[in-house]
Amino acid sequence: MSLSERKTIVVDIDGVIVDLETHFLSEFNKINGWTPERISDEYYFGCRYDIREQEAMDILHMMDWSNAPVYQDAVDAMRILKDAGFHIVLCTAVDERHIPARIKNMEQHGICFDEIISSGFHGNKEEVTRAYNPMAIVDDLYKHLNEFDDVKRKYLVDRGYTNQEPWNCAGHISVVSGILSAAQSIIDMEENATLSM
Repeated sequence: MSLSERKTIVVDIDGVIVDLETHFLSEFNKINGWTPERISDEYYFGCRYDIREQEAMDILHMMDWSNAPVYQDAVDAMRILKDAGFHIVLCTAVDERHIPARIKNMEQHGICFDEIISSGFHGNKEEVTRAYNPMAIVDDLYKHLNEFDDVKRKYLVDRGYTNQEPWNCAGHISVVSGILSAAQSIIDMEENATLSM
């Protein structure tokens, strides 16, 4: 395994770096002229808000992804990881056609990264990131982390969703309050591994 492969990290954009809920509600209101009522703490918008899942998916396809707000700790975390020499691959389930807008958005907020890739709304993140051989994965959905059988460092950013049960998890998943906590853990583990060599 090459050094660049060993030091690659895959980070989910939406819900980890981007405040997806705030952006979704703003874009929903811009498109429809009203804001849906929150009815649960479920992960998917069609369950979390008083709207149909297809309506939520339609909004996600129409959203302007160039102006999404980011969590402040994401700016700091990505800079820390980049300064530590990690190759950062950002992954989104948003269609590939939105990647130029995603790049603009990340650059506008000062998010450090090397690449942005898309798994598509119904895709499998493990399949699209397999070639990167990541040493760590950071996401806000257990289901996505569970797709990575061979990755030992998996971090779930807890945004308070109620349907986040670690069913049949392949390997240990660390639950963290934000991307900055995950970044510091990754750096600490890498330093400890280097010291023990």
